[in-house]
Amino acid sequence: MKELHNLVNIIPVIAKSDTLTQTEVRTLKTRILQEISDNGIRIYNGEIDEEDDSPEIRELRDAIPMAVVGSTTLLEVGNKRVRGRLYPWGVVESKINYYWAKPTSSSRVCLSVHVRHPY
Repeated sequence: MKELHNLVNIIPVIAKSDTLTQTEVRTLKTRILQEISDNGIRIYNGEIDEEDDSPEIRELRDAIPMAVVGSTTLLEVGNKRVRGRLYPWGVVESKINYYWAKPTSSSRVCLSVHVRHPY
């Protein structure tokens, strides 16, 4: 991260966050942000022109580091197919559908906020 932060926007994520409790996620987010600060690493925090400060940008800024869940496994849930992880207690659904492009607000902001032709 130290080598890259001056070259690219860094958006830290916590992968497989479905394996952590909400308390563990909050604790890990605090620790990650502290380590980033201690090491002088600049991360993307939604800094843009004030007139472009949308709710999506504020949501992104507040979510960093983002707790994400991803999956390539298709599961039957009710009468629909979703990508997610199957656990004994239920299914954790991945919120972005790669094949028909219905991303969440955070993923849409990450992928397209500064792109000329967002999807």
